[in-house]
Parts: sequence; structure tokens; C-alpha cells
Amino acid sequence: MESILSPLPHSSAVNPAKNVILVFMRKVDLFDELVYTKFILYKSLFSNLPYDDIREIATYLPVFRKACGEGLAKGKSPALIVEKFFKEHQSGIAQRPKENLLFKFIQFIERQIVLFDALEDAAFMHFHDESGKGTLNELFTMAASHQKEKVLSAELKKFRLKLVLTAHPTQFYTEQTLAIITDLTELFKVNDIPQINRLLLQLSKTPFFKKDKPTPFQEAERLTWYLRNIFYDAIPKLQERISTYIETQENKIVDIHPVQIGFWPGGDRDGNPYVTHQTTLQTATLLRISILKSYRQDVRKLRRQLTFRKVDELIENIFEKLNATIHHPEEKNRFRQPEELCEALEEILNILLNESEGIYANEVKALLTKIKLFGFHFVSMDIRQNSGMHETAVLDLLNTIRLAKDYQSANINQRLKILSNAVIEDFSDISATTTEVLETLRCIRTIQKQNGEAALHRYIISNCSDISDLAEVTFLFRAAGFKSSLPVDIVPLFETIDDLQRASATMRLLYSDKTYRAHLKSRGNRQTVMLGFSDGTKDGGYLTANWSIYKAKQAITNVSKTAGIHVAFFDGRGGPAARGGGKAHLFYASMDDTIAMDEIQLTIQGQTISANFGIPPAAISNMEQLLHGGIAGKLFFSKKNKLSKKQFVLLEELSAISFAEYVQLKNNKLFLSYLEKFTPIKYLGSANIASRPTSRNEGKLRYEDLRAITFVGAWYQIKQNVPGFYGLGTALKKIAAQGRIEEVKSLYEKSLFFKALIDNSMMALTKTNFNLTQYLQEDKVYGKLWSKIHDEYDDCLRLLPEITGMKSLMEHDSVSHKSITIREELVVPLAVIQQFALQQLNRTEIRESQKSLFEKIIIRTLYGMTNAGRNSV
Repeated sequence: MESILSPLPHSSAVNPAKNVILVFMRKVDLFDELVYTKFILYKSLFSNLPYDDIREIATYLPVFRKACGEGLAKGKSPALIVEKFFKEHQSGIAQRPKENLLFKFIQFIERQIVLFDALEDAAFMHFHDESGKGTLNELFTMAASHQKEKVLSAELKKFRLKLVLTAHPTQFYTEQTLAIITDLTELFKVNDIPQINRLLLQLSKTPFFKKDKPTPFQEAERLTWYLRNIFYDAIPKLQERISTYIETQENKIVDIHPVQIGFWPGGDRDGNPYVTHQTTLQTATLLRISILKSYRQDVRKLRRQLTFRKVDELIENIFEKLNATIHHPEEKNRFRQPEELCEALEEILNILLNESEGIYANEVKALLTKIKLFGFHFVSMDIRQNSGMHETAVLDLLNTIRLAKDYQSANINQRLKILSNAVIEDFSDISATTTEVLETLRCIRTIQKQNGEAALHRYIISNCSDISDLAEVTFLFRAAGFKSSLPVDIVPLFETIDDLQRASATMRLLYSDKTYRAHLKSRGNRQTVMLGFSDGTKDGGYLTANWSIYKAKQAITNVSKTAGIHVAFFDGRGGPAARGGGKAHLFYASMDDTIAMDEIQLTIQGQTISANFGIPPAAISNMEQLLHGGIAGKLFFSKKNKLSKKQFVLLEELSAISFAEYVQLKNNKLFLSYLEKFTPIKYLGSANIASRPTSRNEGKLRYEDLRAITFVGAWYQIKQNVPGFYGLGTALKKIAAQGRIEEVKSLYEKSLFFKALIDNSMMALTKTNFNLTQYLQEDKVYGKLWSKIHDEYDDCLRLLPEITGMKSLMEHDSVSHKSITIREELVVPLAVIQQFALQQLNRTEIRESQKSLFEKIIIRTLYGMTNAGRNSV
């Protein structure tokens, strides 16, 4: 039985007797008590909100929800369900176009999802024991029990966690909605009904989406909300806990920065033509001003506290200089570097400690910690660009010295020779596109001069296939004016299955290049390699993507170690399990000593940001889990995690079978048209939630041009979640048919890597509902394809319980399962409405006005369905 073994925060002060009861409740029952029951109660408040037709909507939505559930269970199509509902209730529903009521249903459900989000956030600490599994306290306890306190202390000093926020369009809440969720969360903790009711009224009148697409700069502005409201306070608190442990063990003060934040908005150009070098410069300025304003806010608090002699004038001067630094950076009376601000605060600190009994010294120390952590840059920006854009620019430049044709026909070694020897002096005839590529590189120098090297020092090459892709970038840097040492880390991103398989060979060649080795030496002989999960899944399926990344890490670690290079892996993970999200910390805990694990770097994107880092306690908890996973895996589980030869061979076999089945599916001649007709894939770009196009090229839908996020998102909307399980069922079935299912059971029991892989896939399967599209089973064209996908799903459902020993999916994680179940039930009407609209659009004859209406319905359903899926992480 799951139970909560430690006292629950906050609740004991309110109701001690109730707290005692809650301590011994199963977590799933506690979830019912603190989240689901409250959701039912607070949901009723919506019925009294003073906006149009609220009572009618509140009355008929439960009826419609029931009709959807019963109709889908009987295999009826969404179109029939909707038509039957309106036919049966036309006398009770006011006379109006039925589509208007559907829009009202959508709006109502969107707000119910926000309510559920806030209730889960409010109850967060009740389900996360500060000394429980995956916490730093548990890590400290493990070290003590193994007599490894000194070893852990040394590891904590060098281990790094870097979370890189991206602007990928997978979460649709506006800044105003996020603020309402935050306020609701606090009010739910104290059950302030009048204030909750007022916020729900505000919520009913607050738009959930923008009328226009955001610019890349606006995306950056949106994410600074998390930087200022969450990470600014959460990271220093976590750092303090780690520092205290190390100082206790070593009896000396340490200066560490275990957690860092990276930032892609304003710098990620891959497939986004709207990001320019001006955008990057603007974003760097935004980040600088944001962190300075955060410091000023803390200094303003100190002004109210430091009211005694000597320090009052000093803190006032700091406040004025910060104002000048923000608003008048050209003035002399400003802080030019963060070190100057630290010196001014340290002067105050010395007075407080030596002359004022240390009053408010801790508050000054806390601010000093933040300044040393965030500097004047706040977070480190990355620039990312597709290798194809680099090659186009290189050919354009080489054309000015008549070497473009030679380069195009050359082999890799010849290309490297051309790139190392070519000198470009005349830039008068190059294209605007090439000029922009060069200006992007030049702006790095500008930003580093203004905010320091930490502000922007990485250049990521996506779709990296071989060493020439990296050599082209170094050539472009030289062409942009970087003649001597290059103050930038060049990061290859390997994404497809083929690229992952070639990755170690590419890195071996790169390390053997004298010019590049000289560059690496200037960068401390450190190399970051990024591995993209999302595109790997899209390319080869869930199981093969996981396994290919694991093997690539092993091979690159070995190559790097042989070359004397410290390698760090940057994982492109995030969102649902199908894109590498899910319980990511378990994958890090499952690594053995054949894989470099001195740091964890991963992307945090879309709903992952709001779900895992939307409130400070959740942010701290999830950062702790990642640190715990990486360090515990290295210090305590490494030998246990090492795969035996037999386990390795079995994973190879499972991956090969899965890959073959997945490739067969995506090569089906009906596959793309199935996606176009029955998923909202072509409408994802019409939702005004991101500046980035959903495809790398306009025109006819091509598999290779589809963004992985769009691809995975489309399957989630249709509730089939193909990228999260397809191929796994066939692999298990074939092994079982050979009488070898016990081998897989043993692998699940003994390999944490395989266990994490399977458990995450079960999350994707839990969010799958084939009843929604069961009507396609009888389709003359697509029926066989639907059945093929459904059979794979059935194979997973049949075999996974046998392998895991569970009676049902996610049985071991009952709270997450309950949350997912409730959320999926919430969006059933949205899914039915969306499929109804798609069915109308698939009719042979439809008026243009009707087409526009149904497209709007589809786009509106996208918001609620995606927001509801935030616990996919």
C-alpha cells in the first residue's frame, strides 16, 4: 500500500486532526480528497458566473459528456454523436446555430482544465515528501548508509544540471492565464471561496489565446515570466541546500553553481525564418533588463530593512545605480559589471556583520548568491541553426572565389581542405540570407561584450550528419571575422537514427582535426554533444530512438575518453514520453560508467515548463529529482545498471523488430494522407501560439519536413499516440511467440533503463483512446491502417502487464494514473467535437463558409486538449 510517511506541510497548522488521518491515507485516496473532490465542488461555482448562457452550458455539458462517452463505447462516430445530441435536446436548447453551443462547451472545458491545474499545484507538497524518493535528502541518507559522504560531497561540487528552456509550441496558456493559475493555487491552499469565485469570474473573461501569432521576441518575453517568478528564487534555494551539505562535510565555504538555465527563444533559428540577429540582440537585452529588475526588486526590500546609519545611504546608492543601469546604460553612475554590484553589497554585509549584530545579513547574502549565479545576463542563450542553411551560405561564399562547384562535387576530406584554406574577402555579391547567417555570428561578439561570455557561448548545429557540417560552421565564423580564438562551443546535434549511428565516427574524425583540437584546447578540452529524442522517435519509433541514443552515448563517451576530451551530453527531451519526456530522471539514474555523466543537460519545453516548473515547490522538486537521478546512478547504481551481454543482445533484437515494424508503418502509402484527414496536423500551425512554422517547408505534406513536435502532437490530438508505443507491441509479441517472454520480464526487473523505457511508454498508452476513432475501422480506404495501429496497441496492453507484473497500466504510479484519467475524461467532449469537425471537412461537398467554421472549431479544441495533457511529462 502506498502511504505518506512524513507530516504533510502546512495542513497540520490548519487542522491537526485531519492531518493525522491524511498521513495514513493511500496516495490515490489522498488525491481524491485534496484534488478530485475539491474539483467537483469548485467546478459548481462556474454555474453561477455571470456570462452568457452559463446555466444552459453548465446544464447541457454533462449531458453532452455522457453522450460522448456512451456513443464512443458503442463505436459510434463523433459526427453521429453530435447530431444525435442536438436532435434529442433541440427543444431544451435555445434556438441558435449548434456550432455556437459547441464553442461554448469548448470555452467551459478550457476553464475547467485551468481549475484542475491549480488544484493539483495547490496539493503538490502533499504528494512530495521532502525526504522521500528522488530528493536530495534521500541522496544524503544513501551516502551516509554507504559511508560515502565525502564522495558525494566531491561529486556535488562538480556535478552540473542545465535546464534549457525552449519556445516549442506545446503549451498554450497566456501570461495572464498563468498568473490566474498561480493566484488560484495559493487561494486553494486556504479555501478562500469569495476570492476563488472572483478569480474564476476573471478567468471566464480572460482570453486563452492571442489573436495574432507571437513574434519570436514575444515568445522570449513570455518565458521570462518563469525566469523571474520561479527560477530566480528556486535555484538559489536549491544551491544553498547543496552548499550547506558540502560545507558540513568539508568544513569550509564553497562557491558552486550546480544548476544553470539555458534559453533558446530568440536564438533558435532551426526552421524559423522569423528569428534574425536583431531578435537575438533584443532577447539578450531583455534578459539583461529582466535580471536587473529582479535585483532592484530585492534591493527595494532591503531599503525598507536597512534603515540604520552607514548602510542606509549605501543601499540607497545601490538602488539609484541599478535604476541608471536599467534605464540609462550610457550614464557613468551605473554598474558596468556584476562584480561592481557585488562589491557594493559586500561593503554593506561587512558593516552588518561587524557593527550591526548581523541583522539582515542573510538577506544580503541571498542577493549576493543570486548575482553570482545570474550575473547581468540572467541565463545563457544558445543559437541553433540547421546544417542545410550553413551549406547554402558556404556555397554562396565559395562562389565568390569560384570554388562552389568544386565543393559540391568533393568528398568529405576534399571539402575539409577547401574549407580550411579558403579565404573570403569580398562580401558584396552574397545573398541576404548569407548576410544574415554572418550577422548572427557577429552578434555573438556584441552580446558577450555587453553581458559577458556566459550570456551566449554555444552554437548548435541541427541535422548534423558528418564532420563537414561542423567544419562549415568554423569556416563561417572565420568569414564573420573571428580570426583568432573562438569564444564559442560548437555543439553537433544528432537526431535521426542514421545520424545517431554515425555520431561516434563523426566525433572521432572531429577530434583528429588539428584545427578543431586547437579550438577545443582553448575551451578546456570540453565538448558538448546534443542528441535529439523527438526526431529520433519520428524517424525510428519509440523503442529504437531510446536504444539508439543509449548506444550513441556509450560510443561517443568511449571515443571522447580515448581522445582525452571531456564530453557532456545535451538531451533534446521534453513534453510527452513520445518526445523523451515522462520520468526523464529515471533514464539518468539508469546510466552506467560507460556513459559520461558528470552533468545533465536537457531541453525543457512546452507543457513541461508549466507542469514541472510552474510553481516553486514543483521546480525545486523536479530539479532535485534530476540531480538525484544523475548522481545516485553514478555513485550507487552504476555497476547494477551495466547491461550484461545477454541483455544488450536482447535490447538489440527488440529494437530491430520494433524499428522494422515502425518503418513499415510510416512507409505505408496511406500514412501521410491518414495524418492529414483524421488528425488536425495541418491546423496546428494556424493556432496563434508560436512563431515557428509547423513544417520546415511549405506546400505538400512531406514526412521529412514534419517537425517532430507537430508529428507527436497530431497523434496525441487523435488519441492514438503512435510515437509513444508503436513497434513495441510487435517486438514483444515476436519474442513471446518464441517462448522467451521470461527474458523480457527479467530485463524489466533488472535493467533500470528498460524499466524507465517501458514505464514511460505505459504513460503514452494510458493517454490513448481508440474509441474516438473506432468509426474508421469500417472505412473502405483507411480501415486496415486503423486496425493495424489498433492491433499494435492491443499487443502492448496484452503483454505489458505480463512483463511488468502489474494488473493495469501505471499501477505503480497511482496518483499520476488518476490525474491522467481525470484529464482524459475532461477532454473527451473536445476530442469528439474536433473529430466531428474533421469529419465535416472530409465531406466531398462543403461550402466555404462552413469550411471556415469547422476549421475554427478544430483550432479551438487544440488549446484545451494540449493544456490538459500537461502531466504527460
